[in-house]
Amino acid sequence: MTNADKVKEFLKCKYDGYYFITTYCKTINNESGDIKPFPNYPYLHKLFKELEAGKNMARKKSRRLIISWFIMAYEVWKLTYADNWQGFNLSYKESLVDDHTPNSLHGKAKFIYDNLPDYLKIKIEFPYMKITASNGNYVIGESSNVDAGRGGSFNFGFIDEAAFIRFGETIYAAFSRACKQKVMFSTANGKDTMFYRICKLAQEDTTAGWTYEFLHARLRPDRTEDYFIQAKKEMTALQYAREIDGDDTSSKAGVVWQEFVYEKHVIPFADNPNIPIELTFDFGFADPTAIKFIVPNEDCGTVIEEIEINRSTPEQVVNVIVDKLISLNRLKSFEQSNCSLLEYKNYVKAELSKINCYGDPAGNNAAQDGNPSLIAQYSTFGVKIKTLSRSNVQLGILEVAKRFNKNKLYISENCVKTIDEIQSCHYKVNERTGEILDSQKYEHDEYSHGADALRYWCENHALQEKKISVIKYKQEMTNEREYFKSGRR
Repeated sequence: MTNADKVKEFLKCKYDGYYFITTYCKTINNESGDIKPFPNYPYLHKLFKELEAGKNMARKKSRRLIISWFIMAYEVWKLTYADNWQGFNLSYKESLVDDHTPNSLHGKAKFIYDNLPDYLKIKIEFPYMKITASNGNYVIGESSNVDAGRGGSFNFGFIDEAAFIRFGETIYAAFSRACKQKVMFSTANGKDTMFYRICKLAQEDTTAGWTYEFLHARLRPDRTEDYFIQAKKEMTALQYAREIDGDDTSSKAGVVWQEFVYEKHVIPFADNPNIPIELTFDFGFADPTAIKFIVPNEDCGTVIEEIEINRSTPEQVVNVIVDKLISLNRLKSFEQSNCSLLEYKNYVKAELSKINCYGDPAGNNAAQDGNPSLIAQYSTFGVKIKTLSRSNVQLGILEVAKRFNKNKLYISENCVKTIDEIQSCHYKVNERTGEILDSQKYEHDEYSHGADALRYWCENHALQEKKISVIKYKQEMTNEREYFKSGRR
């Protein structure tokens, strides 16, 4: 190829990104090591047109449609040819964003770039979790943490396997503000995720700014019926539902509160300071202390605010509570009180003592360092925490489930962490089969502290419609939903 031909080809690629991808970009089969040119599949051509149209895209997909390869090829094209372009990539694990191999998003982008002919390359470097081009364009990578994308500004944002990311609602709030064009792809993972909510919104409201489509494995021309017959033989029902059919009903394993429905139980809420508020605690010191602010209304409850604070003493936690109550116009600030500091402290303590508070009975245990129990320490600041004699995890789980099932528990749309906790709280499961390994208690992780706090409130406000045994109640719940659906069939 002459220099003139190379210049001509460079310019052709600049103005035809799909030509660039299907002519010059290569993929590698991580199992066999085979390197192949990018396939020219019709669904990929359609996808490219939608990307270039600037649409916000929510796409549920089967596995092995080479979508993540395609998006990375698209980003390499943008990095090379676009003016002032910034991208953002996110997946649920850091290693899936960048592990320096083609198993990760940035590893795929590097493989594509490395295999381009030299005359199509500008200088692009791949420092960890970032891609930088010599023309000033760049891509930032993040895993699913609560600060992902916060404070940034990007032309293009991509979330891979969006149904599996942690802190989905919290991340979406930052992601949607940071990225001008938003693109999310994922295999199915049940009906209780941020991704499912966006897909449903896109289908039901064409003015919401999202487009939706399900990309089934049958879109690949090389997938014969024999392929699907063999896949069904080799996969569990959960795997096939998740990886091939995109079945939201059958694809989620181990969800604790499947009764929770975002569209039904998440509401806009305007607080009325004249209505009493209640607090519920999950204590922690090395672990976070989680607190929910709940407005009770007869036998209903609405979570209107949330606090999670790390490595803090009861006094420090109480100070945060006071600040929150001031912001809710339920306490006067010192400046508003027109009294001395001592008088103000006594006023705050008296007002806190009027608030019904609930928590873990373990908070009554004597501290190992010889100090009074946590509940006794809170009491010295006016926070009087009530507990049951003991907490029964199973009964507490069922009380929360019953409230969602009876529409007696709601979450303010501003409490995104609480929404994340409810959606993500899960039992320990066999990842391959979806079988629940322990149905007595859910996994103790970053989601469980707020979930515990909510459970304590529900335990202390048990619905009294009828008194039945745990066993009988489970049987009744089975009639209203497929109880412990993915793994207890």
